Amino acid sequence: MKRTLPFLFVLSLFSLTAFSQLSEVSVSATTLGKKGSEVPFWFTHNQFGKYEQQVRSQFQTEVDYSGIYPIDQNFNVVTGVDCAVSYDAYSSRFMIIQGYAGLSNRLAIFRIGAFANDIEFDNLSTSNGDIVSSVNYRPIPKISLTSNDFIPSPVWKKYFSFKFAYEEGFLENDRYIRNAMLHHDQLYIRYRASQKLTVTAGVNRYIFWGGTQPDGEQLPSDFKSYVRYLTGRSGDSQFLQTDRDNVAGNQLGSYLLSLRHSFKAWDAEFRMTHPFEDHSGMEFDNWRDNLITLFINRKKKGRPVDALLFEFMYTKDQSGDRHQLTGPRSQRMRGLDNYFNHGVYKSGFVYKDYSMGTPLFTPIIYPMSSGKGFANNRVVAWHVGANGYILANLSWRTLITYTRNFGTYSRRLEPYRYQWYTMGELNWLIPEQKFTITGLAGIDYGDLSGKKLGLGLTLKKDF
Repeated sequence: MKRTLPFLFVLSLFSLTAFSQLSEVSVSATTLGKKGSEVPFWFTHNQFGKYEQQVRSQFQTEVDYSGIYPIDQNFNVVTGVDCAVSYDAYSSRFMIIQGYAGLSNRLAIFRIGAFANDIEFDNLSTSNGDIVSSVNYRPIPKISLTSNDFIPSPVWKKYFSFKFAYEEGFLENDRYIRNAMLHHDQLYIRYRASQKLTVTAGVNRYIFWGGTQPDGEQLPSDFKSYVRYLTGRSGDSQFLQTDRDNVAGNQLGSYLLSLRHSFKAWDAEFRMTHPFEDHSGMEFDNWRDNLITLFINRKKKGRPVDALLFEFMYTKDQSGDRHQLTGPRSQRMRGLDNYFNHGVYKSGFVYKDYSMGTPLFTPIIYPMSSGKGFANNRVVAWHVGANGYILANLSWRTLITYTRNFGTYSRRLEPYRYQWYTMGELNWLIPEQKFTITGLAGIDYGDLSGKKLGLGLTLKKDF
C-alpha cells in the first residue's frame, strides 16, 4: 500500500491539469554519483534541500505541479505540489518538497503551505541575491500574505512602488527549541529615477519565537509577547534573562540596496545585502560585512553568453570580537554577532540540516547533536556564475566559488581553511517531446572537503 500511495498521488496531479487554464507538470529522474566521501557542493546546495548531503550516491524521482484556476476576473486559486522519492545506499525517502494552496489577484497572494522563494539571477548566485533568504533549504510550512510583485504607490506612483511579505512559519519538534514559530516580514521600496534606472531599498527580517525548551518550559507566545517580538523590544518578566537583556526571540535579517540599469542589449543590477543579528548590526557596527552582487543579463536569449554574475561576500567582522555586557544600555549586547547562531534557539538558522541563508556558512549536522547551529560563519568568498547557449537547444551553466573560512570567534580556524567549489551543467532540450536531458560535472577541492569529483544526470519530461 505504501508503494501505491505515491503513484495515486501523482495520478491525481495530472487530473487537476484538466481544470486549470494555466498549469505545469513535470516528471524527472536524477542520479548523482561521486568519487570521494560526498557529491560536490553545488550538486546538493541551492536545490530546495531535496538531496542528502552526507551520502556517496543517490537517485531521485520527482513530480512538480503548479496550477492557476480563475474564479472570476479578479481572483484566482493557486496551487502547487512538488514531491520526490529518493534512494541511496542506506535508505529510501518520500518527501513533499512543496505543497500549498491559496488565492491571488493582481495585487497580492495569500497562501497556506510550504513553498520556496522565487529563484533570482538565473540561479547563478550563491545565496539567491540575499545573504539571509536563499533557495538552499526545504520550504517551511507557513501562512503567507505577499504582494504580487511591486505595487505602485498611492502617491507619486510614477516614481515609487513597494513590495511586502508577512508570513508565519511552523517549525517541527526535531530542534533544540521544539515547535517554535518563524516569523518573516519584508518591505522593499523602489524608486524609478528614469526609464532606464531604478533604485530599490528595504529590509528583510526573520524572528524565531515561542516553542518549548528541552526541560518542557514554554517560551512566551501570547499576543502581548508576539507584539514584543514583532516590534524588536526587550522581553518582560516572563521571558528568559537573555531576552530581557537584548531583544525578545532570535531576530536576524538583512538590509538591501539595489541599482538596476537597462542598456540597449543588456540589463545590469548591482545589489548589496547587509546582515544583522541585533542592534549592533542594524546600526551598522558590522558595516564591513556584506554580500555584493553584480548581475549582467542579456535581453535577447540564445547567445553563447546570456548572463554573468560576480559576487563577493565578507562576514568576518560581526561587529567585533567582544560582547559588552556592562555600561550604558545603548552600548550593551553589541559585538560577537555570530551570524545564524543563537544562545536560546540553538539549532540556528537551519532547516532539515541546510542553511536557510547563504550555503557558504557551515552548519553542524552531526546526527546526535541537539544544539547544531553553525561552526563556520566568518567567511570571505569570491564567486562567478554564467550561462548561455552552445546551440539552439543546448544550453550551459557554470558556478565557480572560492572561499576562505575562519570559523567563529569562539572557535577560530587558524590558519584559515581555503575551499574551491565548481560545477558545470549542460541542458539539451528536445522541444517536440518537451524532454530535457541535463548533465552535471563538479569538482571540489580544499581544506574543508578534500578532493571531490562528481557526475550527475537528469531526465525531465514536461507536460
